[in-house]
Amino acid sequence: MQKILSPLLILWFCLAAQRAGAQNTILSGVINDSTSGKPWQGISLFLNGTSKGTVTRNDGRFELAVPPGRYELIASAIGYATFLKEINSRNLPASLKITLHNKADELASVTVEPYLKDGWKRYGRTFWQYFIGTTENASSCTIKNKEVLRFHFYLKSNQLSVTAIEPLLIENKALGYQLEYRLERFVCDFSSHIISYYGYPLFRDMPTDDPDKKKKWENNRQLAYMGSIMHFMRSVYSSRVREEGFW
Repeated sequence: MQKILSPLLILWFCLAAQRAGAQNTILSGVINDSTSGKPWQGISLFLNGTSKGTVTRNDGRFELAVPPGRYELIASAIGYATFLKEINSRNLPASLKITLHNKADELASVTVEPYLKDGWKRYGRTFWQYFIGTTENASSCTIKNKEVLRFHFYLKSNQLSVTAIEPLLIENKALGYQLEYRLERFVCDFSSHIISYYGYPLFRDMPTDDPDKKKKWENNRQLAYMGSIMHFMRSVYSSRVREEGFW
């Protein structure tokens, strides 16, 4: 009987597996700025938990290949609220119009608390343990831009809250992935020992011309997938729980 492994790192990188041979459908549309109302160039869009992404052209328009299935479409820009929309490859809109809204509009009536200047030094190990993990694969990870993290500790509730002002850039040399993760919120409750977080990952293969390295990455990805939550959920969906070793 297989164990169901749940480290966040394993789950993220298993989510990046693409469906081989699947025929893509094209989603097209335009992104506008809520302030000016004008089309916006260079805005990132992607399908949450995949390696499918693109950016808008100079006229604000975009085209994105969508594999068969249901996905969360994410669009984001620094200083703007993240746009999320559920889409289905079987029923894509003829042309999708997206408007991004400045976060300042949402924060106008909210008191913004100062973050800890030494947050990574004080709580970086805790964040790493619960966000990246402690597995062998986790030890091969690097957060390239830790300076974008903002740590807040609330003494009254005994909670640590972490956000990021830009997407986290994470490199995993064991699995051959570069991860762009839009962290919306991470909370560690030291009293209840409950950790929660949410965000939106986009995966990219690390570039290499070494066939042996590519083969090693493929093997490591398969090993990470076996026994993961994603493996279990897919076996439930396909009614193959026993065949996949979970029973």
